[in-house]
Amino acid sequence: NASRLIHCRVLRHWIVSGIADLNSNKRNGWERGDVLTSVSRCNSFVAVDVETANSDRGSICQIGVVSVEQRQIVDEWQTLVDPGTPFSDRNVSIHGLTAWDVEFAPAFSGIYDCLMSRMTGKIVACHTMFDRSALRAA
Repeated sequence: NASRLIHCRVLRHWIVSGIADLNSNKRNGWERGDVLTSVSRCNSFVAVDVETANSDRGSICQIGVVSVEQRQIVDEWQTLVDPGTPFSDRNVSIHGLTAWDVEFAPAFSGIYDCLMSRMTGKIVACHTMFDRSALRAA
């Protein structure tokens, strides 16, 4: 499914452009999350991005994680998630995912351990507070 790949490509672009900005001391596009302030003190971190099915922040329908070590992307992981709730037209228009895309995907509880193993003990960067609050709500 093309929408599955788009999510990781967008997250990868976010990280690559951020690393380029970090290496050149620019801050293009990072002011909202102010991630570079923290990340510039280290070379390794995990970036997380989520999509939700509707306005409920706990309705995660896709998660992408990119691991960076020494300012190099070393791992990319993404999964669809069945949020167990309806998809709103507004959210579908943002990310292109529908209930059909997640029909056979695991619930959040089914991917929780895998997700935590990628983030535990690491600096976790989110582009906005939305991603962080969605993870808390799920």
